[in-house]
Amino acid sequence: MPLNLGNDGGSSKKFIRYMASIGSWSKSEKNENGDYQDVKFEFSQAVFDFSNIRTGWAVFAKGMSPEWVMDESLTKQASKPDDGREWKRGFKVDIFSQQMFGGIVEWSSNSTGASMGIADLYSAYEKQAEDGKLPVVKFTGVKPVKVGMGSTNVPLFEITKMVVTPEELQQGFDTPAVVVADDEDDEFPA
Repeated sequence: MPLNLGNDGGSSKKFIRYMASIGSWSKSEKNENGDYQDVKFEFSQAVFDFSNIRTGWAVFAKGMSPEWVMDESLTKQASKPDDGREWKRGFKVDIFSQQMFGGIVEWSSNSTGASMGIADLYSAYEKQAEDGKLPVVKFTGVKPVKVGMGSTNVPLFEITKMVVTPEELQQGFDTPAVVVADDEDDEFPA
């Protein structure tokens, strides 16, 4: 496979964002001009690829792509950059739902609320992890939490079941999925 080194406008990966200040979600979608824009959506359920979650130091600046210094592994933290900018601990995780996103999206954040929510969810996942399976996760709401002199809204999640890793996440790229289920309302049959 050749290296993808073209300068044709950047990544085609879609992203989601949790806005802790108002406890809601947005996703990147292409508009009629082919540009990406943020669109609010209701998070129902999706498969979180915790087998490939990554952590590290991140800087998110308005109008700029995030910058990352990734950890070598989940157990070996990278050194915090010392360049005068506000580097904070963060995470990146791919999430799959054909119904909600049309495939795979990335959720990355270094916000306190999002980090607290993903840490709680990952802890629940570790208690029931099975080889070759990933959690189907349902967003259940938010919990207001006082942090220092301010506050945040922590996203609350529930693992509804564990499923065999979807083919789309095994391939490592976004392809349309063919969903076959006995119950048409269940995108992720057990």
